[in-house]
Amino acid sequence: MVEDFSEMHGDGGRVVSRTQDSSVGAAPSAHARNAGTDKRTLRVRVDAGLRLAAGDVPPKMVEGLCRALSLPNPAYWKLVRLRKRPGAEPQTLSFFRQAERELVLPRGSIHLLRRAANEAGLTLSFEDARVLPPKRLPKLPEVSLRDYQADAVERLAKATQGTAVLPCGAG
Repeated sequence: MVEDFSEMHGDGGRVVSRTQDSSVGAAPSAHARNAGTDKRTLRVRVDAGLRLAAGDVPPKMVEGLCRALSLPNPAYWKLVRLRKRPGAEPQTLSFFRQAERELVLPRGSIHLLRRAANEAGLTLSFEDARVLPPKRLPKLPEVSLRDYQADAVERLAKATQGTAVLPCGAG
């Protein structure tokens, strides 16, 4: 079972359970059409990254994603500014990987992928291939939290992934 989460907002939404999807491991395909809107559906496999079949992604969308996920390398520019030879230091840092048949994006770039798919007239369908621990942790003792800690815990519990950044001494 693969669900369409292209309309969800927030942290990227939840993805369906691996046990519910009989096609886990199959190559993502964009040939499916969404019956209601006649938009092409692009399958995204979620594991340590977001994996898309490179042949199914429009070239302009690939170009836009790659441009957005490439940043100037501060170490390179520091060496240039100091008039030192940069050597093997890359001029840009690329936070994606493009192999022969797939494009791999960081999981945190879900919002960027959604925006690009929307602009290209595609809907996204997510397939969960994350490796989850087989058992849950034992119940921890009840600890009273301060207001700001409780807010942070509540927001993290609602999210699929994320990090809480609190100042020193926040507990």
